[in-house]
Amino acid sequence: SSFLWGYIFSSVIGGALVDRYGGKRVLAWGVLLWSLATLLTPLAANHSTIALLAIRAFFGLAEGVALPSMSTLLSRWFPNNERATAFGISMAGFHIGNVYNVNLKQAAWFSAVPWATMAISGYLAGTASDFLINAGYPTTFVRKFMQTIGFIGPAVTLICLNYANTPTMAATLLTAALSLSSFSQAGFMLNIQDIAPQYAGTLHGISNSAGTLAAIISTIGTGDQVL
Repeated sequence: SSFLWGYIFSSVIGGALVDRYGGKRVLAWGVLLWSLATLLTPLAANHSTIALLAIRAFFGLAEGVALPSMSTLLSRWFPNNERATAFGISMAGFHIGNVYNVNLKQAAWFSAVPWATMAISGYLAGTASDFLINAGYPTTFVRKFMQTIGFIGPAVTLICLNYANTPTMAATLLTAALSLSSFSQAGFMLNIQDIAPQYAGTLHGISNSAGTLAAIISTIGTGDQVL
């Protein structure tokens, strides 16, 4: 996706800008620019494929500052024992936005269900994380516990997906995998804010770029395998 090519470059730079100038200012510019890209997308699509790819890359470039900005703002606005819930609510907004963007006239309902369940499970992971910290469990233990669920849960369900013999079963397992992956929101994503809150934007940008690189490689690899 051309979106990812723009996204990977702005995450680290955007994170550094966030740490220097603050999340509100950088995020405001990001929202302005990706809104402009959204408005220009139909025009670009009508013009040419190259124009569409370029505007999608610009979209990704603008949106790359979103998560680093959010990470920095949350690290400054919320104490350690409330941060996971706040992060879960914030990420739920992203997931619900994806639900809203699904065209149900052209896609089945299960195209929207995974995003909805991720919003719910991410929030539940956040509240559970804060509950454990307030109950006296060490922050490091709680972060590792949530991240373990976020890693092992999807791994197990994706292995089971290989043996699904109906579309309904496959959709259910895929939804479960995505839902369990949202526990990472209360894991490594918050650990960044725990260990270096003053550099939360930069660190989140670095980790985000690494994840985006994996997405680019997997997209290309999947295309080669399908073709």
